[in-house]
Amino acid sequence: MESIYSVADAINEFNPVANLWDVAAYAFTGKDRFGNKMSQGQAYLKAAVVLPIGKIGGSGINMFKSLTAKFGPGYSSVSVMQGKYMGIEVGQKLNQLSPGVWSKVYEAGTLNGAKVETHYFYNATTGEYANPFIKWSGWGSFNH
Repeated sequence: MESIYSVADAINEFNPVANLWDVAAYAFTGKDRFGNKMSQGQAYLKAAVVLPIGKIGGSGINMFKSLTAKFGPGYSSVSVMQGKYMGIEVGQKLNQLSPGVWSKVYEAGTLNGAKVETHYFYNATTGEYANPFIKWSGWGSFNH
């Protein structure tokens, strides 16, 4: 059960609704939605995450050199499915940022021992990852 909470917490770290809830709770109580004490700096950071900064005047694409750079050292890959499943606009944006051979990847992995499914774009030429995110806990696409 502990690992399920750690996965949910990792997902909520990037969830704008959860961050907005924390900011609102801080404004009234000085604590987050779970009752944990927050500093003003933490509240400002959570408020900043709610705004889609990457999509304002930018590409909206976040690049990483590795998946552990995004998810931390507790992440490991178990199985991968990939293909050329992306729209022309996305492919053009990716090639503008990092020219190469891009593919859409669906990956079964573990995060701190819990099963997670991650989705991202991978550049086989440079080894870069674009917009990796945890789709859900468990291996949904891998159960079919």
